[in-house]
Amino acid sequence: MLIILFGSKDYHDTLGYVINTCPDCGEKRVFTVLQERRKVTVYLIPTVQYSSKQYMACPVCREVFEVDDDIKDELKSKLLNKENLLEMEENGKLEKLLNKGKKPRTTRLKCKTCQTPLVKGMKFCPECGGKVA
Repeated sequence: MLIILFGSKDYHDTLGYVINTCPDCGEKRVFTVLQERRKVTVYLIPTVQYSSKQYMACPVCREVFEVDDDIKDELKSKLLNKENLLEMEENGKLEKLLNKGKKPRTTRLKCKTCQTPLVKGMKFCPECGGKVA
């Protein structure tokens, strides 16, 4: 008698950040770009990846959008890592990009755990998932 155990497991990776206008709420924001990978698991050992998707998450309306294959290369060229994003914020460049033509905000919110820039009204950090006070 032969028993084979198998299933699947999802893996989620943060690829970086990109400044973009949300198609749902129309606000220009810093999106977190995520990658989802699915693997078949046999005998509890991940062996074969059978799916890979990328998503962008709007920090304002919390809408999640799948990244089309034809814009993945363009998006990859625009990705910022966490250090670049924090440096842009410290230099005031991020505020200028996000508020192009708008009156700049006076307060800058950051996650207490990971220092990721936050937008007023967010309940959870898009990077670490920590609750925003």
